[in-house]
Amino acid sequence: SSEATERGSQAEPIGGTRSHLMAGGRDLKSMAGGHALSAGLADDSVHTIFSAECNSIFDWHSIGLFESHRASGMAGGITRLLACGADTLPSYRGLDIGPTFVHAPHLGLRPGEAYPAFNKPHSAALWVRARQAGAQAGGPALEAFVVFVDADMLLTRPVRPSEFGVVPGTVAAATYDFLAGASQGLADAFGLFPKAHFARVGGVHIFTFGDLADVAPRWLAWTEAVRGYACDAPEAYSALAMPDGARGATAGAKLQFMWQAEMYGYMIGAADVGLQHASSRVLMQYSGYEPPPQADALQPPLLHYGVDWQLGSAFSFNKLGHLHLRPSLCPRWFWPALPPNSVTVRCNAMQCSAVQCNAMQC
Repeated sequence: SSEATERGSQAEPIGGTRSHLMAGGRDLKSMAGGHALSAGLADDSVHTIFSAECNSIFDWHSIGLFESHRASGMAGGITRLLACGADTLPSYRGLDIGPTFVHAPHLGLRPGEAYPAFNKPHSAALWVRARQAGAQAGGPALEAFVVFVDADMLLTRPVRPSEFGVVPGTVAAATYDFLAGASQGLADAFGLFPKAHFARVGGVHIFTFGDLADVAPRWLAWTEAVRGYACDAPEAYSALAMPDGARGATAGAKLQFMWQAEMYGYMIGAADVGLQHASSRVLMQYSGYEPPPQADALQPPLLHYGVDWQLGSAFSFNKLGHLHLRPSLCPRWFWPALPPNSVTVRCNAMQCSAVQCNAMQC
């Protein structure tokens, strides 16, 4: 059922560039509006959110994420932030997939521009505003923490904010080393400093509610600024945003880095309001990748199936191969089941078949 519907305007764009991120030598966090929260917050006072669109691929993403939230035992509620235009919403058949906050999509910077990633900070800003207004009107109290994940992720166990060092002013997020623009000059295009606050993070963020409320409008505004620069000066943007090893990349690879304008928008927006980051390599794991050594004791709580992956010779998967899978047509299976004993997985740091692991034989 629809939890809320809001037709809001976009956040105000940045008026030109900013010459710095600090004013008068004040601590950055002191500019963020303050918090009533403090360390020692309860891990079970948490809400999970994710951004989605009203189309088939996001529908099956959403079904998987809702189910993984239930099966994992994750505390708190979960809400899909659904960008759905007035021309599409009346015929959309997926509103009952799970708790949903509906909002008008971001309109883009230019007529006809297609950059759906604007909706990630846009939806967060609208949802936070709606939750705050509801709480002030006597509705549900605000949770201490918000876990903001991508739609193409699955929860494997509960996310405990304290486990990853989240306190007011510090956000936990997955490490993204390829965000080279943090140190090689992208910020210079906007005249920004200090660069020490720029964090190479993305994918999943664990905020206190107050920190998300502070950063969401700036995240959107800086995403608009970075995206505008990337479109107006694509070669200059690529040179500043791409890692050294990606220089001379194909046109397709450059387009991928154009997509990351939202990640750079977060990086700058978070520095703008003074957030620090607990960057983690064990918060999120890409499917098909070997977990880092420090993940042996406790598996990463989030699995991200955003890349090609393969299990032995039995199964390969790319989400883009299922763009038109329509859950509303009620297919019996989304894709074929794996043959038994065909997959080798990690189990207690040993290589065993899935059947052996399930039967605790290794």
